[in-house]
Parts: sequence; structure tokens; C-alpha cells
Amino acid sequence: MKQAIEAIAAGKDAGQAAKEGILPESFREAFKLLEELPEQPGSSANFDCDSSLNQLILYISSNCNMACRYCFERGSADKGLRSLALSPEMACKVVDLFFARFPRIRFIKFFGGEPLLYPKVIEQVCAHAETLYRSSCIACMPEFIVVTNGTIMDERIADFLVRYDVHVVFSLDGPPPVNDAARIYPNGAGSAERVIKNLRYLQKKTKGKQPESINAAYSSIHERTGLTVSGLLKYISDDLGIRDSHIVPVDAGSAPDLQLSGTECFAEALSERLHSDDDHSRFWILDALKKKITKKIRSSPLFCEAGVAKFAVAADGGVYPCQMFAGNADFLMGRIDEPLFDNPRFLDARKRLAQRDRFKTAPCSDCFARRLCVGCIGANLYRTGDAYRPDPFLCDLIRVCAEQVILKMVDSAGS
Repeated sequence: MKQAIEAIAAGKDAGQAAKEGILPESFREAFKLLEELPEQPGSSANFDCDSSLNQLILYISSNCNMACRYCFERGSADKGLRSLALSPEMACKVVDLFFARFPRIRFIKFFGGEPLLYPKVIEQVCAHAETLYRSSCIACMPEFIVVTNGTIMDERIADFLVRYDVHVVFSLDGPPPVNDAARIYPNGAGSAERVIKNLRYLQKKTKGKQPESINAAYSSIHERTGLTVSGLLKYISDDLGIRDSHIVPVDAGSAPDLQLSGTECFAEALSERLHSDDDHSRFWILDALKKKITKKIRSSPLFCEAGVAKFAVAADGGVYPCQMFAGNADFLMGRIDEPLFDNPRFLDARKRLAQRDRFKTAPCSDCFARRLCVGCIGANLYRTGDAYRPDPFLCDLIRVCAEQVILKMVDSAGS
């Protein structure tokens, strides 16, 4: 299989590879499928970016009550923003500004730092958007998402999360001994006990609807303690009662000792899931790959939707492609207190991002999995120093997982 993958990645025709014995005949159709996936309505390639946004991210503040060892903000460019926070009035002004330019905004996401340090901002933005919708100032009500470390929760917060049907994402890396080795308070204390207590409280208030998902960073801590990716999936679904999880390899730039030894742990988990009838939990990599193959949805040539169908507004009023670039002057697209959408800086930056074709940019152009991949220019910048140079580790992860799905697809077709 490795030889076959390398042949296809090098551009060899699948049919010719099969004739030469490099690629088994049964794989020809699988690889042909990847190359000929038609565009489908709803894919990011067809998203109407002129009149719609997929995400407006309100990066409320960089302030956080925790000091996680791998936090990307430790090495980010936004240190000057940490004493700032969006006010409720400023946040509502941002919403008005973007709705005036983009009549449809699918999601408004609250991000930080820790956004629940500023509950008034979130509550008032939700109320303001509802008022706009009820008064017919906007045609569609946006959905709300808050990404939180889970350490802050009380009755008032839970009430408005319920009232505005906010999608809540908690961050938790696993059982207390695992989580508390990296997700810590400034004094070094672990956070798991409080996070789990708040999770149970919110589940009770929402009748199990929220938190909707768990973000977990898989690291060498999991490897050392023997907690596999599949084991972590099981903990999240069985112990916490949450089906959806987003388990990703840790971004270990600020803590290299947390770096994973390889991608095999994810490949093993994917293989287990492919051969399992368990439907109580979902593995995002598997779901994404299967969706693209079975529903024939081709990836957009964009590296990601940042700066095209998604924007982030930071606490100082700066507008960036996404929250990963907050405070980075090289990626500042404009400011909300100045003319924005007709500003040459904004227009030029958005055009550059929209026209950067990863299918024509090495190393993506030579990768067999390019039609299945989902990139992130913010993660690229953080991991490699170049927004358009993907991290080889993540590339290996996607390729290994894509290979597993293709193998299963061909095996199922032949049975």
C-alpha cells in the first residue's frame, strides 16, 4: 500500500499504476473517486462569500484564568491585547457592522482567552442579534458558539446559554490525572475537578443537551499514561455522556516535551472505529473523511476559510482572518473604527487568501489526500512559521487516516 500511495502522490495515473502492479486493481476506483469528486452545494468551495459569512469570531479577550502548558497564546503575537476586552457595546457594534455587509452570518463564535470571564458580552450580543432578527433587520438568526475551558459556570450563565440555545464546547484532555498534567491554573493546580463539576451542572440545566462537544489535545501525557485515542473517546462518551469530541494532536510549540511520538495512535484509533459497531461516540477525523468520500464533497482549494468566509475581531478592534492571527500586524485586515470593507488593505488581503490555491502549492499539490484534507493557516503559522506551509506531522496524520478509510472502503466494496 505504501508503494501505491507514493505512486499516486507522485502523479502516476491510477489505471497505469494498477497495470504495473503498483496499485491493486481494487484501489483504482477509490483513487479515481478522490480525483473526480464533484462540487456539492454547501461545500466551502461553493459558499457564497460575497453575501454570507460562515463564522464571525468575537475574540473577546486574551485574558484567561488558566495557564495551560501548551496554550498557543504563550507564543502568539497578541501579548499587547491581554489587558483589553471587548465591551458589550463594542461587540454589538461589530455585529451590526458585519451584518450590514454580510446579510447572512451562520455562526457567531465567542472565543478567548476565556470568554466566560465576560458573560455580559456574550449575553448582550445574543440578545442584540435576537432583536435584529425579530425586528426583521436580519433574515436569519445566527447560531452561537462559545468555546470555554469549563472552569466558569453559574446559574446566570447557564440560564442565558439555555435561553439563546448556545452551542457550548468544553476543553478537557481526559480523566483528572491526564488533564491536570497540562490544563492547569497559574498556581499549578489542576482544573479537571471543577470542569467536570460544571459540566454536570450544565448537563442538568440543559437536560443533557450541553456541553455539545469536548475539545481535547492528545499529547505525550496520554501516551505515557497508556490512555489511547480510543480510550479517550470512550471516556468522553461513556463517563462524561458527550458524543461529539474533537481530539487533535497537541500543538506543543511552547511545551516540546508534550509532542507526540508519531501518528500511529490516531491511525490505530481510526482502524478500531472503522471496524466497530459502536455509535455512541464520534471521531471527527473519521466523520470528516467518510463524509467527503461517501457524499462526494470535494475540499475547497482554499487552505481554509479564514479571511474569506470567516473573520475574527479582537479586543482592540482589529480584524483578522481568524483568532489565531490576533495581534499579528502582518495579518491585520483593518479596524472596526475605520472604513473596513471597502478599504484596500481588507480587499487585497481577502483576495490574496481567496486566490491562494493549495492544490497548486507544494507540498499539497503532490499529496494524494489533498481532496480530503482540511487545512488551517493559523495552525500552519503557529507550527511552521509560514501560513501556507503545513506541518508535516499533521500531513502524515491526514494521509495515514485517509489510507485507513480508503482501505476500509475498498474492502467493503469487495465483500
